[in-house]
Amino acid sequence: MSHPITVLVVDDSDDILEVLEMALEAAGYRVIVAGDAVHAFDLVRGERPHVLLTDIMLGVTSGLDLITRVRSDLAPPLPAIIAMSGFGDVAREALRRGAGSFIPKPFVVDDLLDTIAAAADGRAPTPSTQQHAADAARHQRSVAAAAADAALARLAPVYPEMQRRTEWTVNWAPAYLGFGHAFVAVVREGRLRVVAASEGAPVDLDSPVGERVPLVRDIVETASSIVLSGHGAPAFGTMQGFFAGVPLRIGKVAIGAFCVVDERPHALGSEDFEVMQAWGRRASAVLADEPHPPQALWAPLGLISESGYALLLSALLRRCQSGTDALHVIMIECARPPAEWRDELAEAMGRDHCCIADLENGRYGVVVARPDKLSVRAAAGRALAAWASRADARAGMITVDNAAVIGVGEQEVSRLAEAALARALARRDEGVGRIERFTLGRAAPSTEEAPRAPAYEARKGV
Repeated sequence: MSHPITVLVVDDSDDILEVLEMALEAAGYRVIVAGDAVHAFDLVRGERPHVLLTDIMLGVTSGLDLITRVRSDLAPPLPAIIAMSGFGDVAREALRRGAGSFIPKPFVVDDLLDTIAAAADGRAPTPSTQQHAADAARHQRSVAAAAADAALARLAPVYPEMQRRTEWTVNWAPAYLGFGHAFVAVVREGRLRVVAASEGAPVDLDSPVGERVPLVRDIVETASSIVLSGHGAPAFGTMQGFFAGVPLRIGKVAIGAFCVVDERPHALGSEDFEVMQAWGRRASAVLADEPHPPQALWAPLGLISESGYALLLSALLRRCQSGTDALHVIMIECARPPAEWRDELAEAMGRDHCCIADLENGRYGVVVARPDKLSVRAAAGRALAAWASRADARAGMITVDNAAVIGVGEQEVSRLAEAALARALARRDEGVGRIERFTLGRAAPSTEEAPRAPAYEARKGV
């Protein structure tokens, strides 16, 4: 009696794993599953499956890396490899690395079973799978074009304001991340066209971008986010670059995408990607004309809104939990309008992982994440003090050492920054400087930072 064919299925979605496991077992296969590439490699080495069916987007380690490692690190016999993804642009790279076939998502189960049977027998897959996927993609593009036309017609009266806020986003995002270029593309006249791009971006306004960067088209066709870095991240002619994109949706239909690209690979923290996704969700709420959309990330002045400030402060606090960064939370009162000083302050504090927010009532908030070194902390304080002197401003600056992050929430940090500002304002006539600076956590104050009241030196979370 022959042993059943073993298929290893790799996907980071538990729902997809469950569906595929049931379908393949019903077809007579022995099925083993893995949710990530590391576990999958161990199963290939230990179980020696006949077929490896792997998704490409698996989080930290991609299916492309799994394919490479199986082909290079294991001795024969090796499994027949089938790659699957909703992002068709990775197909060529998957096949180059050693996959025998590629099946696009979403797929018809019968087509998938035919592809697995062909792989197990050493045969080429039938063309029906590719034809079904092409038909589905064409239909999705047609639905997206109709939804986009209807949304843009409805929003025509407020389109100039939407355009202005979109331009703020695409110029702010690369500065905040510290790398790359950003652009937004929307389906117009049946094609994905660039509606906003950061300064120096390698795309032109109103130019069709779906053919030049197919991953943008894939985002719209699948209504899914994507992050690729290094091999498999084709951006503007290089396979060694960086691409991150989130869809702009009306219901379940994507009509565009917000993307960050670069010619070099980069690591994108989950908190930074969450910020991209939050912008995508809020923009989608406007496009969909939701009855109670979330508040905009931008204030009318071109600064981050109070809602956006809370989002970024929370994200950067979580970033600091990794133990590599400290957080500066600054509350400012300045009589001059932000147009006269915001760019200067952003340059002084360092634009990457920095946001400046309009908190109303004449107060402005600044959040900056930096490597946790006393020299960096002291430099940030000096830069802030120099700016405050030029701008005739007062500020309270709270540095949260990463050792204290777990025990400190965003509301508590904001209250402490407000209290520090109040103290700076109360001492306006004492001639002792414009900044009140305090540190939470284990780190000792810098040499320029004299010990202050115990209320500001709480050892939270230590």
